[in-house]
Amino acid sequence: KAVIVGVPLIGIVLAGVAAAQGGFAAAQSWRWLLVPVCLAGGLLAERYPVKIGPEQKVNLGALPSLLAVLLLPPGVGPATAAVSVLAGNRMVRRSWWESAFNAGNVLAAASLAALVGAIGTDLGTAQDARAAAAALIYVVVNLLVAVAPAALHSGRPYIALVKQVASASW
Repeated sequence: KAVIVGVPLIGIVLAGVAAAQGGFAAAQSWRWLLVPVCLAGGLLAERYPVKIGPEQKVNLGALPSLLAVLLLPPGVGPATAAVSVLAGNRMVRRSWWESAFNAGNVLAAASLAALVGAIGTDLGTAQDARAAAAALIYVVVNLLVAVAPAALHSGRPYIALVKQVASASW
């Protein structure tokens, strides 16, 4: 239970740090339209996973989350991503505990990514590299945090589970 409660709390703290450092001002006013777009995208991704094979489905929820993280201000993007995950999880009837953990995981990963790679008005190689690094941070942190409850519950070594999940994810 400590992990289930701790992850959302850590996410809130990291979101506060991202908001304090990056602020709430959008680089261009049209980017505010991304808030409802990302929320809707997260809900649709949760409700309609993509079938990639027999008995295999993939959730594309990371795409609207990354869009929110990279194009919205750091004080708004991570929260938008987390709210879409929370709403999507509840829409498909996941428990409050699981939904809170998943939203906290996304909030933590998104906040760290926003600190690194939120896209402003300056475009170029440096901005592209920061955005790519932010996307990598988002995926890696999300994976590392998501494995923790499974390792604790199953009793399997955390590192072994991370390796297994990473190989299946990439």
